[in-house]
Amino acid sequence: MGQTLRPRDIARLRLHSHGLLPGADGFPRPGFEDPEDVVRWMTAMQGQDWYSVPWSLGARLVFGADSPAQARSASAAAVRQAFQDGRIVRSWPMRGTLHTLLPEDLALFHSLTSDRLISSMAARHRELAITAADGEKARDAVHGTLRGGGRATRAELFAALEDAKQGTRTQRGAHLLLLLSVTGTLVQGPVGEKEHLFVLQDEWIGDRRRELSPEAALDELLERYVRSHGPATLRDFAWWTGLTLTACRAAQGRLGARLREYESPFHGDGLLLSSETADWLERRNGEALPGARSFHLLAGFDEYILGYTDRSAVLAPEHFDLIVPGGNGMFKRTTMSGGITDGTWSTDSRGTVVLQPFEVNGTHPTPHRSSSKWSRAYERFVDAQRM
Repeated sequence: MGQTLRPRDIARLRLHSHGLLPGADGFPRPGFEDPEDVVRWMTAMQGQDWYSVPWSLGARLVFGADSPAQARSASAAAVRQAFQDGRIVRSWPMRGTLHTLLPEDLALFHSLTSDRLISSMAARHRELAITAADGEKARDAVHGTLRGGGRATRAELFAALEDAKQGTRTQRGAHLLLLLSVTGTLVQGPVGEKEHLFVLQDEWIGDRRRELSPEAALDELLERYVRSHGPATLRDFAWWTGLTLTACRAAQGRLGARLREYESPFHGDGLLLSSETADWLERRNGEALPGARSFHLLAGFDEYILGYTDRSAVLAPEHFDLIVPGGNGMFKRTTMSGGITDGTWSTDSRGTVVLQPFEVNGTHPTPHRSSSKWSRAYERFVDAQRM
């Protein structure tokens, strides 16, 4: 295991890895021109709250832009169009949680995670009286509704299931759609007026799907996760994918020197960086990392917070309840200064950003000097097309 990473460097390295800062000299990350560039780099991004999805991608297009013109070109409309064109999709690749990802990557995740996810739902499926035969009847029903380029809302698919004598109450319908999604029948592709629409995976993704051996798929996903989320622990990746730590350790062993391990100042688990990022860090020879004065507005459920099981490097434990009130699982939008969570934010009835900084010694600090600039950037991003 290598040297110990300083706490401040962990946050700043993550800002660079996540594409939330302009490209630093020599940092091994490609530029982002389109929403799919962001998704390709991040591999999979939290997507359970549809209204948070555009800005999760947009924040990286705006904050990571190398020029003001590039930042201004980003818009919610561009994200919506990427879904409409099938360049990105939304589904349940892991943990039973909706994510945004490239259509060609969906099969890679499902080859590793579907069996474990289905097994984890077995008891609940027994409670809901969902059998293998019910799954096939549900599959036939949605095929009949969607075959030939059809698109349907969740409610419309529920109606089709009810017509096929497959009840949808008490979460039974939701579990049937999840089952059909993780077994390769459904995917959320185009966007309707207020929600994502379901389409058939085979028709929407076609021959773009990538298929690798389980070992090769796991190795690739681990390397991509560390490259885009590092510094991160192997335990973070195991939690992120829902896979066993044993399987993830084997993948780390196969990747060898392509990953570098550093000591953590927070716990005993080693922190992983890609070899390219580690080389960049070591060439700096202790020089302060860019990002100390940065300010960010992040979406609720953003991957910067949710992409790890251990969030101590960027979120103080005493602030956790302020972004997830009552531990209800609903993550608020957050503000970041120097990569550290220092408040939440919302918008008023006019769409204007309203900041809610955390108290420090009983008082609210002065807003970050860049907060107005980036608040206007968010408002401009959304105003291009309200979603």
